[in-house]
Amino acid sequence: MSIDKLRLLLADDEPLALRRLKVALQAIPHVEVVGAVNDGAQAIAAMRELRPDVVLLDIRMPLANGFEVANAVEDSGGPAVIFVSAFDSYALRAFQTSAVDYLVKPVEFERLASALGRARERRAAKDAGRRAEELQAVLEALKKESDERDGPRYEKEFWIRD
Repeated sequence: MSIDKLRLLLADDEPLALRRLKVALQAIPHVEVVGAVNDGAQAIAAMRELRPDVVLLDIRMPLANGFEVANAVEDSGGPAVIFVSAFDSYALRAFQTSAVDYLVKPVEFERLASALGRARERRAAKDAGRRAEELQAVLEALKKESDERDGPRYEKEFWIRD
């Protein structure tokens, strides 16, 4: 089974922090940086255009701070958010926004890899839930069609191994 690449958007107003993240991400398998922006307004626009799986998001940025960006993400059902900040004082508020993780700069490689692993697990759970909902809708449509049809009746349920 092949692992899909985790598509990442980086948002930080510090060029050195963006560069450090890009270098660290090169050593992590199955990730792809699809964009890097340096303010909150660009981050919101890039999320809508690029549709990344995860946003690595600084908190103190011009035009819109990380929390404003995260709220825009949550409202649209968008990507998972991993906050990356030089300040640990925002951690509690970050987790109240349903963030996957909160990393303190300078980001340690192991913590970054771990956070991305959690983001991948969250995406897999979301995908599995979506597939279950689609299957349920198909089953309901088949049942309705069967109930409306004249003629022979068939079994009301069937079992699938996987």
